[in-house]
Amino acid sequence: QQQSYPLSVCRAVSVRTAHHKLVLRSDPSVADESLVHELYDLRDDPLELSNLYGEVNMSAITAELRSRLLRWYIQTSDTAPRRMDPRDGDYEWPQPYAARTARTEGAARTART
Repeated sequence: QQQSYPLSVCRAVSVRTAHHKLVLRSDPSVADESLVHELYDLRDDPLELSNLYGEVNMSAITAELRSRLLRWYIQTSDTAPRRMDPRDGDYEWPQPYAARTARTEGAARTART
């Protein structure tokens, strides 16, 4: 499914302090961020049972954690590594867009014949 419908796979990043944990997800099928993102108070809720994301009184904490996450990406240029995927053929992952498109179109042509 990930190969055929890459947008159906949710990507996630997180950042935490001793007191809070923020999880951000990219789910293009969901318009309301509060349904996919998570924020927890680790001192009061160590089992992470109460999602505080989107609550007005948590907006400053959410902004601070988002800022830390952005700063991390800027400082480290953190990206997904390009490598050969031994599980599925001999191609580079993540694939360049042209290669993904050609592979998908080739599979569709084979299925039609």
